[in-house]
Amino acid sequence: MPVYGTTRVTDRGLETLLTPADVAEHFQISTKTVLRAIRSSRLRAYRLGARGAYRMRAADVEAWLGAREVQAVVVPLSPREPVPAPPVAVDGRLRVPRSRSR
Repeated sequence: MPVYGTTRVTDRGLETLLTPADVAEHFQISTKTVLRAIRSSRLRAYRLGARGAYRMRAADVEAWLGAREVQAVVVPLSPREPVPAPPVAVDGRLRVPRSRSR
């Protein structure tokens, strides 16, 4: 599994490139989401060969992820009026006001 956030270099000195499936699996998103980001130029990718599949550098994936960061939205709550406490029965019996009696 590729290591994200650090540059991996192989024995020959080349950086390991990631496939859209690698990125999708790591971030638990659809491969289609990764491909849409590539096609809309939000995620930098490279196509190797005439009909080659997309490959991405880990640094480019991290930059794409950083650009998608959202800020928490704080919605202020309006103050509520306190609910009046029900009358307390002094002798333990329920008393119904005359307006509600039959």
